[in-house]
Amino acid sequence: MALHLDPGKPGVSVIVPVYQDPRLSLCLDALQQQCYTGPIEVIVVNNGMPGSVPVPLVSNLDIRVIDEAQPGSYNARNAGLRVARGEILAFTDSDCVPDAGWLSAGVACLLEDSARGLVGGRITIVPGKTPNMFERYEATVSFPQKRYIEQWSFAATANMLARRNVFATVGAFSGSLRSGGDADWGQRVASAGFALHYCDAAVVQHPARRSYKELVGKVRRTVAGERDRHPSSRSCARFCLEALSPPFRPLKRMWRDRPAGTGTLAFFCLASIMIALRWRAAYERLRLQIAKSASPR
Repeated sequence: MALHLDPGKPGVSVIVPVYQDPRLSLCLDALQQQCYTGPIEVIVVNNGMPGSVPVPLVSNLDIRVIDEAQPGSYNARNAGLRVARGEILAFTDSDCVPDAGWLSAGVACLLEDSARGLVGGRITIVPGKTPNMFERYEATVSFPQKRYIEQWSFAATANMLARRNVFATVGAFSGSLRSGGDADWGQRVASAGFALHYCDAAVVQHPARRSYKELVGKVRRTVAGERDRHPSSRSCARFCLEALSPPFRPLKRMWRDRPAGTGTLAFFCLASIMIALRWRAAYERLRLQIAKSASPR
Protein backbone atom coordinates (compact mmCIF):
# COMPACT_ATOMS: atom_id res chain seq x y z
CA MET A 1 0.00 0.00 0.00
CA ALA A 2 1.73 3.17 -1.22
CA LEU A 3 1.32 6.20 1.08
CA HIS A 4 2.60 9.75 0.90
CA LEU A 5 5.34 9.94 3.52
CA ASP A 6 4.95 12.76 6.03
CA PRO A 7 8.44 13.71 7.29
CA GLY A 8 6.86 15.71 10.11
CA LYS A 9 5.68 12.54 11.84
CA PRO A 10 8.02 10.63 14.15
CA GLY A 11 9.76 7.56 12.84
CA VAL A 12 8.58 4.23 14.24
CA SER A 13 10.65 1.09 14.72
CA VAL A 14 8.48 -2.05 14.94
CA ILE A 15 10.32 -4.86 16.73
CA VAL A 16 9.09 -8.42 16.16
CA PRO A 17 10.84 -11.33 17.93
CA VAL A 18 10.41 -14.71 16.27
CA TYR A 19 11.30 -18.25 17.27
CA GLN A 20 10.51 -20.90 14.66
CA ASP A 21 7.11 -19.41 13.83
CA PRO A 22 5.72 -19.81 10.28
CA ARG A 23 3.00 -17.24 11.05
CA LEU A 24 5.56 -14.44 10.77
CA SER A 25 4.64 -13.89 7.11
CA LEU A 26 1.07 -12.95 8.10
CA CYS A 27 2.42 -10.43 10.61
CA LEU A 28 4.74 -8.86 8.01
CA ASP A 29 1.94 -8.71 5.42
CA ALA A 30 -0.19 -6.81 7.94
CA LEU A 31 2.65 -4.40 8.76
CA GLN A 32 2.97 -3.58 5.06
CA GLN A 33 -0.68 -2.46 5.11
CA GLN A 34 -0.23 0.13 7.86
CA CYS A 35 -1.78 3.51 7.08
CA TYR A 36 0.68 5.43 9.26
CA THR A 37 2.34 8.06 7.06
CA GLY A 38 5.50 8.60 9.09
CA PRO A 39 8.73 6.62 8.50
CA ILE A 40 8.46 2.94 9.52
CA GLU A 41 11.18 0.36 9.89
CA VAL A 42 10.49 -3.25 10.85
CA ILE A 43 13.15 -5.18 12.75
CA VAL A 44 12.58 -8.94 12.83
CA VAL A 45 14.75 -10.56 15.50
CA ASN A 46 15.37 -14.24 14.83
CA ASN A 47 15.80 -15.99 18.18
CA GLY A 48 16.18 -19.43 16.61
CA MET A 49 18.78 -20.96 14.32
CA PRO A 50 20.88 -18.19 12.70
CA GLY A 51 19.82 -17.47 9.14
CA SER A 52 16.55 -19.41 9.43
CA VAL A 53 14.36 -16.34 8.83
CA PRO A 54 14.74 -15.00 5.27
CA VAL A 55 14.62 -11.28 4.49
CA PRO A 56 11.43 -10.49 2.50
CA LEU A 57 12.39 -9.91 -1.13
CA VAL A 58 9.49 -7.57 -1.97
CA SER A 59 8.32 -4.99 0.54
CA ASN A 60 7.24 -1.36 0.68
CA LEU A 61 8.79 -1.13 4.15
CA ASP A 62 12.32 -1.02 5.48
CA ILE A 63 12.50 -4.59 6.86
CA ARG A 64 15.65 -5.92 8.50
CA VAL A 65 16.23 -9.39 9.89
CA ILE A 66 18.83 -9.78 12.64
CA ASP A 67 19.85 -12.81 14.69
CA GLU A 68 19.99 -12.99 18.48
CA ALA A 69 21.71 -16.11 19.84
CA GLN A 70 20.81 -15.48 23.50
CA PRO A 71 17.51 -17.36 24.04
CA GLY A 72 14.42 -15.56 25.27
CA SER A 73 12.00 -13.12 23.67
CA TYR A 74 13.17 -10.23 25.88
CA ASN A 75 16.76 -10.76 24.78
CA ALA A 76 15.44 -10.67 21.22
CA ARG A 77 13.53 -7.42 21.85
CA ASN A 78 16.64 -5.88 23.42
CA ALA A 79 18.63 -6.83 20.32
CA GLY A 80 16.04 -4.99 18.23
CA LEU A 81 16.27 -1.96 20.52
CA ARG A 82 20.03 -1.78 20.00
CA VAL A 83 19.68 -1.26 16.24
CA ALA A 84 16.35 0.61 16.13
CA ARG A 85 16.41 4.13 14.70
CA GLY A 86 12.84 5.28 15.40
CA GLU A 87 11.79 7.90 17.92
CA ILE A 88 8.93 5.56 18.86
CA LEU A 89 9.41 1.84 19.53
CA ALA A 90 6.47 -0.44 18.75
CA PHE A 91 6.27 -4.10 19.71
CA THR A 92 4.20 -7.01 18.48
CA ASP A 93 4.73 -10.76 18.16
CA SER A 94 5.25 -13.05 15.19
CA ASP A 95 1.87 -14.76 15.69
CA CYS A 96 -0.02 -11.43 15.75
CA VAL A 97 -1.76 -9.58 12.91
CA PRO A 98 -1.95 -5.80 13.47
CA ASP A 99 -4.93 -3.94 12.03
CA ALA A 100 -4.11 -1.41 9.29
CA GLY A 101 -4.66 1.50 11.69
CA TRP A 102 -2.58 0.02 14.50
CA LEU A 103 0.40 2.35 14.31
CA SER A 104 -1.63 5.45 13.44
CA ALA A 105 -3.88 5.00 16.48
CA GLY A 106 -1.08 3.94 18.82
CA VAL A 107 1.26 6.79 17.88
CA ALA A 108 -1.59 9.33 18.15
CA CYS A 109 -2.40 8.06 21.67
CA LEU A 110 1.24 8.26 22.70
CA LEU A 111 1.73 11.79 21.37
CA GLU A 112 -1.55 13.07 22.79
CA ASP A 113 0.04 13.64 26.20
CA SER A 114 3.74 14.35 26.71
CA ALA A 115 3.60 12.56 30.07
CA ARG A 116 2.75 9.25 28.44
CA GLY A 117 5.68 6.92 28.18
CA LEU A 118 3.86 3.74 27.25
CA VAL A 119 0.70 2.84 25.33
CA GLY A 120 -0.87 -0.60 25.21
CA GLY A 121 -3.44 -1.40 22.55
CA ARG A 122 -6.30 -3.85 22.37
CA ILE A 123 -5.41 -7.51 21.75
CA THR A 124 -8.31 -9.29 20.07
CA ILE A 125 -8.34 -13.07 20.37
CA VAL A 126 -9.35 -14.68 17.08
CA PRO A 127 -10.77 -18.23 17.31
CA GLY A 128 -11.25 -20.56 14.36
CA LYS A 129 -14.44 -20.80 12.30
CA THR A 130 -15.91 -23.40 14.65
CA PRO A 131 -14.32 -22.56 18.02
CA ASN A 132 -14.05 -25.23 20.66
CA MET A 133 -14.32 -24.56 24.41
CA PHE A 134 -10.60 -23.85 24.79
CA GLU A 135 -10.74 -21.17 22.09
CA ARG A 136 -13.86 -19.69 23.69
CA TYR A 137 -12.05 -19.63 27.01
CA GLU A 138 -9.14 -17.77 25.44
CA ALA A 139 -11.46 -15.28 23.76
CA THR A 140 -13.12 -14.59 27.11
CA VAL A 141 -10.18 -14.22 29.49
CA SER A 142 -6.88 -13.76 27.65
CA PHE A 143 -4.95 -10.50 27.25
CA PRO A 144 -7.12 -8.07 29.24
CA GLN A 145 -4.82 -5.24 28.21
CA LYS A 146 -6.89 -2.45 29.76
CA ARG A 147 -6.79 -4.21 33.13
CA TYR A 148 -3.06 -4.90 32.74
CA ILE A 149 -2.43 -1.18 32.35
CA GLU A 150 -4.89 0.25 34.85
CA GLN A 151 -4.46 -2.31 37.64
CA TRP A 152 -0.99 -3.79 37.21
CA SER A 153 0.95 -1.01 35.41
CA PHE A 154 2.17 -2.85 32.34
CA ALA A 155 1.19 -3.69 28.76
CA ALA A 156 1.64 -7.02 27.02
CA THR A 157 4.36 -6.68 24.39
CA ALA A 158 2.08 -8.25 21.79
CA ASN A 159 0.76 -4.67 21.41
CA MET A 160 2.86 -1.94 23.00
CA LEU A 161 4.35 1.39 21.96
CA ALA A 162 6.81 3.51 23.93
CA ARG A 163 8.98 6.57 23.49
CA ARG A 164 12.70 6.05 23.00
CA ASN A 165 13.53 8.30 25.94
CA VAL A 166 11.60 5.95 28.26
CA PHE A 167 14.04 3.14 27.51
CA ALA A 168 16.91 5.59 28.02
CA THR A 169 15.49 6.38 31.46
CA VAL A 170 14.44 2.98 32.81
CA GLY A 171 16.65 0.66 30.77
CA ALA A 172 15.87 -2.28 28.50
CA PHE A 173 13.85 -5.42 29.22
CA SER A 174 15.22 -7.91 31.72
CA GLY A 175 16.83 -10.52 29.49
CA SER A 176 17.03 -13.05 32.32
CA LEU A 177 13.23 -13.42 32.31
CA ARG A 178 11.62 -15.91 29.92
CA SER A 179 8.14 -14.64 30.79
CA GLY A 180 6.78 -11.60 32.60
CA GLY A 181 9.42 -9.21 31.31
CA ASP A 182 6.68 -6.91 30.06
CA ALA A 183 5.25 -6.66 33.60
CA ASP A 184 8.71 -6.02 35.04
CA TRP A 185 9.48 -3.30 32.49
CA GLY A 186 6.05 -1.63 32.63
CA GLN A 187 6.20 -1.36 36.40
CA ARG A 188 9.63 0.25 36.14
CA VAL A 189 8.13 2.76 33.70
CA ALA A 190 5.34 3.59 36.15
CA SER A 191 7.81 3.86 39.06
CA ALA A 192 9.85 6.36 37.04
CA GLY A 193 6.82 8.65 36.85
CA PHE A 194 5.70 8.07 33.27
CA ALA A 195 1.99 7.70 32.50
CA LEU A 196 0.65 4.44 31.03
CA HIS A 197 -2.34 4.60 28.71
CA TYR A 198 -4.72 2.08 27.14
CA CYS A 199 -5.63 2.70 23.48
CA ASP A 200 -8.65 0.70 22.37
CA ALA A 201 -8.29 1.87 18.75
CA ALA A 202 -4.80 0.37 18.33
CA VAL A 203 -5.75 -3.24 17.60
CA VAL A 204 -3.68 -6.38 17.14
CA GLN A 205 -5.23 -9.78 16.48
CA HIS A 206 -3.89 -12.87 18.25
CA PRO A 207 -4.89 -16.46 17.42
CA ALA A 208 -6.70 -18.39 20.13
CA ARG A 209 -5.04 -21.43 21.63
CA ARG A 210 -6.96 -24.50 20.54
CA SER A 211 -6.23 -27.14 23.18
CA TYR A 212 -5.79 -27.68 26.90
CA LYS A 213 -2.16 -28.60 26.21
CA GLU A 214 -1.52 -25.19 24.63
CA LEU A 215 -3.18 -23.43 27.57
CA VAL A 216 -1.04 -25.40 30.02
CA GLY A 217 2.04 -24.37 28.03
CA LYS A 218 1.08 -20.74 28.55
CA VAL A 219 0.50 -21.37 32.26
CA ARG A 220 3.93 -22.97 32.63
CA ARG A 221 5.63 -19.96 30.99
CA THR A 222 3.76 -17.30 32.97
CA VAL A 223 4.16 -19.13 36.29
CA ALA A 224 7.88 -19.51 35.63
CA GLY A 225 8.10 -15.78 34.97
CA GLU A 226 6.34 -15.10 38.25
CA ARG A 227 8.80 -17.42 40.04
CA ASP A 228 11.77 -15.65 38.44
CA ARG A 229 10.50 -12.23 39.55
CA HIS A 230 9.46 -13.37 43.04
CA PRO A 231 11.60 -16.40 43.98
CA SER A 232 11.05 -16.51 47.75
CA SER A 233 9.21 -19.33 49.52
CA ARG A 234 6.80 -16.79 50.97
CA SER A 235 5.90 -15.59 47.46
CA CYS A 236 5.42 -19.20 46.40
CA ALA A 237 3.05 -19.88 49.30
CA ARG A 238 1.07 -16.70 48.63
CA PHE A 239 0.78 -17.55 44.92
CA CYS A 240 -0.38 -21.12 45.58
CA LEU A 241 -2.94 -20.04 48.18
CA GLU A 242 -4.40 -17.50 45.79
CA ALA A 243 -4.47 -19.96 42.87
CA LEU A 244 -6.20 -22.62 44.95
CA SER A 245 -8.78 -20.31 46.51
CA PRO A 246 -12.27 -20.11 44.94
CA PRO A 247 -11.99 -17.67 41.99
CA PHE A 248 -15.16 -15.67 42.67
CA ARG A 249 -14.00 -12.43 41.04
CA PRO A 250 -12.51 -14.05 37.92
CA LEU A 251 -15.66 -16.13 37.48
CA LYS A 252 -17.81 -13.04 37.83
CA ARG A 253 -15.73 -11.28 35.17
CA MET A 254 -15.91 -14.32 32.92
CA TRP A 255 -19.70 -14.41 33.25
CA ARG A 256 -19.83 -10.73 32.34
CA ASP A 257 -17.42 -11.07 29.38
CA ARG A 258 -18.61 -14.44 28.08
CA PRO A 259 -19.24 -14.67 24.31
CA ALA A 260 -22.79 -14.10 23.10
CA GLY A 261 -24.89 -17.26 23.18
CA THR A 262 -22.91 -18.86 26.02
CA GLY A 263 -25.50 -20.76 28.05
CA THR A 264 -25.24 -22.14 31.57
CA LEU A 265 -23.71 -25.47 30.52
CA ALA A 266 -21.13 -23.79 28.29
CA PHE A 267 -20.25 -21.36 31.08
CA PHE A 268 -19.78 -24.30 33.45
CA CYS A 269 -17.29 -25.77 30.96
CA LEU A 270 -15.41 -22.45 30.75
CA ALA A 271 -15.36 -22.20 34.55
CA SER A 272 -14.02 -25.76 34.79
CA ILE A 273 -11.16 -24.87 32.44
CA MET A 274 -10.34 -21.81 34.56
CA ILE A 275 -10.28 -23.80 37.82
CA ALA A 276 -8.21 -26.61 36.28
CA LEU A 277 -5.65 -24.09 34.99
CA ARG A 278 -5.46 -22.34 38.37
CA TRP A 279 -4.76 -25.69 40.05
CA ARG A 280 -2.14 -26.43 37.41
CA ALA A 281 -0.55 -23.03 38.06
CA ALA A 282 -0.26 -23.83 41.78
CA TYR A 283 1.32 -27.20 40.96
CA GLU A 284 3.81 -25.63 38.54
CA ARG A 285 4.78 -22.90 41.01
CA LEU A 286 5.39 -25.41 43.80
CA ARG A 287 7.29 -27.71 41.45
CA LEU A 288 9.59 -24.91 40.33
CA GLN A 289 10.16 -23.83 43.93
CA ILE A 290 11.21 -27.32 45.00
CA ALA A 291 13.14 -28.41 41.90
CA LYS A 292 14.65 -24.98 41.16
CA SER A 293 14.57 -25.92 37.50
CA ALA A 294 15.12 -23.48 34.64
CA SER A 295 12.15 -21.63 33.19
CA PRO A 296 10.80 -22.78 29.79
CA ARG A 297 11.02 -20.40 26.85
